[in-house]
Amino acid sequence: MIRRDRTSPPSSRSRVPAGNSRKPVKGATRKAPAANVPRQPSAWLNRLIIIIAAGVVLVAGLQAYLALQAIPVQHIIVTGELEH
Repeated sequence: MIRRDRTSPPSSRSRVPAGNSRKPVKGATRKAPAANVPRQPSAWLNRLIIIIAAGVVLVAGLQAYLALQAIPVQHIIVTGELEH
């Protein structure tokens, strides 16, 4: 068993300088399995939900407008001079 002085840093592998490339691999290599791409949900469903929601809001607004138009309004006629 080899004992190291705990104050000295552990030895590290020699690093390849940034400009140099590694030697080409000889022999068989393993290819990493392709990562599964997560399936993106269809945008049409979201668009359909937004269109339906906008339609519901428009219908509610139209019903409110028609309800306000159905309320009778009293006309007040003032004769004479008005003072502020």
